[in-house]
Amino acid sequence: MADALHDSHRTLTLRAAFDSLTGLPNCASLTERLTASFSPDSGRRAWQESVLFIDIDDFKDVNDSLGHEGGDELLRQLAGRLSGCVRAHDMVARLGGDEFAVVVVEDDAGFTAATIAERILAALTDPFIVNGTSLVVSVSIGVASDSSKPAMRPSCCALPTSPCTWPKAAARTATRSTTPRRTTT
Repeated sequence: MADALHDSHRTLTLRAAFDSLTGLPNCASLTERLTASFSPDSGRRAWQESVLFIDIDDFKDVNDSLGHEGGDELLRQLAGRLSGCVRAHDMVARLGGDEFAVVVVEDDAGFTAATIAERILAALTDPFIVNGTSLVVSVSIGVASDSSKPAMRPSCCALPTSPCTWPKAAARTATRSTTPRRTTT
């Protein structure tokens, strides 16, 4: 009985924190990470963290042509490529649909959000193979950063639309960055 209860608890915890399709942390986990990072007690305060918001260009066309199963397979493969572009202390999360986020810890070693964005774009030059079909995928990447973290309040699930819209309006496979407005409570 105790083992079954423990397994149920573990299963519920995984469902609450991770995306069931990709296995990546979900929006709730991302919000938790950002909230902890912006806390005045955070040990990460010496570094700036930036968030890349990633949106697949024309993802609806993939679902329309290959079905939802094909779209799901593309999302799983993209999740793997994104994870391969970051370091262990960075975080890749799936926000939902075709939207992902990457938390990048910018450090003295020269790793910046731009570095990770370049890695991501390079990783997408090779086509994805989905159900025997070769797909070349482009993404739009929005970059949000703020070096004065205590003043910034994370609400990651509301942010992706804006940063990802800018590059889409200009051109595909582009990045655009911003520093969020400071809010006080």
